[in-house]
Amino acid sequence: MPKLTNFITKLLHWEFWPTWIVYFPLFFYYLWLSLKARSLFFFTTANPDMEMGGLYNCSKYKQLKHLPVELKPTTLFVKSGSRLPLIRAKLQTLDLDFPIIAKPDRGERGKGVALLKNLSQLKKYLEDSPTDFLIQEYISDPFEAGLFLLSIPG
Repeated sequence: MPKLTNFITKLLHWEFWPTWIVYFPLFFYYLWLSLKARSLFFFTTANPDMEMGGLYNCSKYKQLKHLPVELKPTTLFVKSGSRLPLIRAKLQTLDLDFPIIAKPDRGERGKGVALLKNLSQLKKYLEDSPTDFLIQEYISDPFEAGLFLLSIPG
């Protein structure tokens, strides 16, 4: 029964659907708006501080810098190819201890997010990660919120 419940949950909540299914119905409307605006990237003006207007491949770390310190988890930016001893030293400086969350700096819909419980898991994540990533304090609060804003001018 848990597999059926999981399937039904994913079926009824669009955020679990493949990206192409979610956005396909909007494609034709997007083409129409692009023709009217004479630009394929007209939407980028909605969020000018975010690459591609925040549509895709936006740096999480860059956006976190805009939040007040008290509203964001302790975060370490890790460059691709960094060495484990350097990361360990920075974690100690930030007073970050396991468990921690690791996630790609540029990623979508939870891909690459991992809960790391020890140093060996961090080492493996570092070896497997082809891109820059973030390490953040693990917050065990069961509440999670997301924001999807749609505003129709006028």
